[in-house]
Amino acid sequence: MQNLPPTSGTLTVLPARGNVLDTIFQLSAEQWVDPKVPEEDYPLSFSFGYLDFSGFPKLLSSGSLLSSISTLLPAGSDSVGCQAAESLCRRLQLTVMVSDAAYASSEPTLPTYVRIDNMDPFKMREIIERELEVAQTLEDILSGMDLMSKCTTIADSMNDRSVNFEFYGIPLEQKTAWRDRMISHLDVTARKILVPLTVQAVLQALGTASAIVGADLELSVYSVAVASTLIQDLTTLLLNMARAGFLIPGMPAILRHMRVSLGQTAAASSRLSSQARRSSVSMLRQSLPGQNGMDVITTVNGLSKLSVSAHAAGQQTAKQETAKFTMKTDRVEVDAMSGFSDQIDGLPKSRCADCAQIVPRFEYRLPGSAESPILGLTAASYEVQNTLVYDMILPESRTSLQCIVKAEQVSWSSDPVLVPTDVSGNTVFQRIRTDVDRFAFTSCPLLSVVYLLFVRELQTDVVVVKLEQGQTLTIRMSFDPTVREEITAKSVDAFTGASSAASCVRWDEDLRMWSSEGIEHVDVHLGAANGTGAYVECKTSWLGTFAVSEVFCDHTADLLASACLSERTQHLA
Repeated sequence: MQNLPPTSGTLTVLPARGNVLDTIFQLSAEQWVDPKVPEEDYPLSFSFGYLDFSGFPKLLSSGSLLSSISTLLPAGSDSVGCQAAESLCRRLQLTVMVSDAAYASSEPTLPTYVRIDNMDPFKMREIIERELEVAQTLEDILSGMDLMSKCTTIADSMNDRSVNFEFYGIPLEQKTAWRDRMISHLDVTARKILVPLTVQAVLQALGTASAIVGADLELSVYSVAVASTLIQDLTTLLLNMARAGFLIPGMPAILRHMRVSLGQTAAASSRLSSQARRSSVSMLRQSLPGQNGMDVITTVNGLSKLSVSAHAAGQQTAKQETAKFTMKTDRVEVDAMSGFSDQIDGLPKSRCADCAQIVPRFEYRLPGSAESPILGLTAASYEVQNTLVYDMILPESRTSLQCIVKAEQVSWSSDPVLVPTDVSGNTVFQRIRTDVDRFAFTSCPLLSVVYLLFVRELQTDVVVVKLEQGQTLTIRMSFDPTVREEITAKSVDAFTGASSAASCVRWDEDLRMWSSEGIEHVDVHLGAANGTGAYVECKTSWLGTFAVSEVFCDHTADLLASACLSERTQHLA
């Protein structure tokens, strides 16, 4: 007989009105009982929280035996019920999840709201600094759950986009420093204070992390690195619990918090990498090249593993999508791996206001067939994950490929040399080549989003890095050729004969750079004049991280000669 969850209760809040980070509210779960079906499962536990600006639940407490809490609250998400003249008035929806000892849970039938006015804008710095001092005290006395609640409410108050912090004297650098302090508190909580972590504590920690990284423009290299590593470790902990047979309640909320955190850290990694390229003192010297981006990829992979941790054979594809990435993960039985193919389409992206919308698309086909299976696969089932990451999370400049730059063009003439003028041996100084247009060279830029293709043994960390015995898979990736005029205008350097095409590159985790090693170019199609429909197709034995890059074309055969040939053939056509 199915266990019925607690019922008949309500959530009340006093007072009914207050101010952000200033009024102490009493949240109480009242009159909850557990039905005797099949039996009473006491004690009940209570997880209080609220809905953030995106409508996602954040926890203020998790799995507590206390039926009430006293807490400060962050900004509300809407202004329903406020008068037009009340500029600071907001409304916040509160939540409580009541669970019995057998993990059956329920929420109140009717929503509970509280009116919560924004902070006095001229006291925001004072209020936030005061609450951060309280957070430090909570860390000092090892009050981990309260510390997470404190950081969540502070961070979500800072995530209120209706407040112009800069106008009231709080610059971006100050908010970045505050987020650094909060992510440090969360790291200490998860790694020291609350060890060993319960599932409820992990869920609350992930919600706190998503609040702290809620504004990617305010994240430092430090915050991105700490948040990424912490989320990886929390994911690994949950995976180990799931693989050991533990019930993981709240999995939809866990995946949601991970999606949000991943999106923000990915955007911040892209921004920090771009800033480092423009800076004479690289910000990425604080870590190994591409480390932040690789951390993001590791966390994406963890999210993928969690999303299929309980999948049975034939179960529907697990899909995770945010504004920052799109991911699909399939459970595939070994007999179906040979010749397995799929594609993933992302959200349309445009590089400028007047540019065409390019739909990122990644297609792949594994080698083999029923008669000729893939070699080297020994597990019964596999996880096949393909992902589009829209932000350039890995350093574009980390490449050995050099390409022409048409905009940086100079006129070149050779040095004068003695040239015979007649058969009598008379000579004259003469320039053999004069006024030749010569292009500069730079690192070949990427032309697409980041594409991920990973294959793992089901519910393990065993990854298929490379196919055995020369087997190759086929990949096809969309890109935007209009990013580089050198490609669309068929530019040729008159001095060297060099030109440009597009082809596939992969991220070499050992060298920490983009490489064409191990990739065989098959075809390139430049699509319509506005760039839509363009793609490259390649074969490779590698799995991992891929992108489309501009590549160097020589008039002689080289590693990427096939890329140049197909590009030139298309132009002739």
